[in-house]
Amino acid sequence: MNEIQKLQLELIRHAEIFDGKKVVADLKRNERLWSKVIGVVEPILLPLDKMDKIWNIDTIYIVPSKEKQNNALPNQLVEVARRWKADFVGWVSEEETAKLTGCYPSVKVLKVWWDIRDEIGNIKTEQDTR
Repeated sequence: MNEIQKLQLELIRHAEIFDGKKVVADLKRNERLWSKVIGVVEPILLPLDKMDKIWNIDTIYIVPSKEKQNNALPNQLVEVARRWKADFVGWVSEEETAKLTGCYPSVKVLKVWWDIRDEIGNIKTEQDTR
């Protein structure tokens, strides 16, 4: 695993809306299933007063290992991601993949998304979702 991926995992570990420690532990335990991972928030709405304690991401994109993309292992990656109690787990469209990667629509990208807003629009924390 390269240094950039290690940094991404460290940021994901500090996520507040979901159990980042569990997500990172599962990703490390299943490293053979993926080649790239990034955590983002869309749109960027980070509460500045909490940024010294948490990383408020709501989406993780995961690219399966290249040699694993055309066999059953991507389905195993989906099963791992479903353990994280996300609001959405699924493969992004070719169009969205092209936007995410810049030009590689043949690459599969798994999207894992948590709804970070409560019913009145406030940003939730992981404690609120327990």
